[in-house]
Amino acid sequence: MSVHWNMLEIAVKIANLAKKNRNYYVGAVAKRKDGAIVGSPNGWPTLKSAWHHAEARLVRKLETTDIVYVARLMKTGEKALARPCESCQIIMRSKKIKKVIYTISEKEYGVLFL
Repeated sequence: MSVHWNMLEIAVKIANLAKKNRNYYVGAVAKRKDGAIVGSPNGWPTLKSAWHHAEARLVRKLETTDIVYVARLMKTGEKALARPCESCQIIMRSKKIKKVIYTISEKEYGVLFL
């Protein structure tokens, strides 16, 4: 199993932390320069702001890093498309993040260069 899949599995576990009564859950994870792995689940879906998305919540915990991993987990337990929205991409670019690895399906992931 590749490093990308391992980190995406950690993002899935973080997404599971946010399980409430939702159709899907998103988790984001990154390895900081000091070696610590940090993550964040989605915030409340009723708050219409990108700052409540898992990716934006994660970057608050980072000084800088090269790669962020994002996973979307459907209520059924399947992985789904987790490409970050434009607002989250802007937020991540401001933190000098260079690449996002995100789930597409159970067997696929995508790469977004920022």
